[in-house]
Amino acid sequence: MNQATAWLDRIAKACNTEPSVSLGDGHISVKTEPWGLGGGSAIAQLYLPLSRQQCWQKVSNYSQWVNYFPDITYSQVLPKSQQLYQKGIKDFILLRVEVEIYLQIRETGNQAIEFELLKGSFSEFLAYLHLQDYQQGTLLSYAVQATPNFPIPAPLIEQALKLELPANMRHMRQVLCP
Repeated sequence: MNQATAWLDRIAKACNTEPSVSLGDGHISVKTEPWGLGGGSAIAQLYLPLSRQQCWQKVSNYSQWVNYFPDITYSQVLPKSQQLYQKGIKDFILLRVEVEIYLQIRETGNQAIEFELLKGSFSEFLAYLHLQDYQQGTLLSYAVQATPNFPIPAPLIEQALKLELPANMRHMRQVLCP
């Protein structure tokens, strides 16, 4: 079992457990840790007052991700493929970084999406989005591990994940649940 597969297995198990904090009041749970050489990983969870089917229809519409995540400037599934091309801009203190990424998409039964790096501005990138019925709505879990090709100190990446991932998830909830 390679490192990415082991990480995905661990994340999938974490996504299928009850959250340790009350997410119904708008709280977003985020856990970060270093990843590899110069990268970071995070898992975030939030509650959405929508059915899982409603959530699936929205999150699997990849061209709409520019509305969900402010740092994504372009998001489109390439014709005749299950490949996603995204572009984004990330500001790190005095540095603005433009990134692009090609991802292989694997969807599992209106419940999970795995995003695997094909090529782009990262040496490693893997993400997993999971939806599960929870209370009167849906628990959305999003996990990501990334190592950029450009020189950014790992603590800065981890800090950005810790601060910006919750803000991005709140923004996503505002767009999904107006």
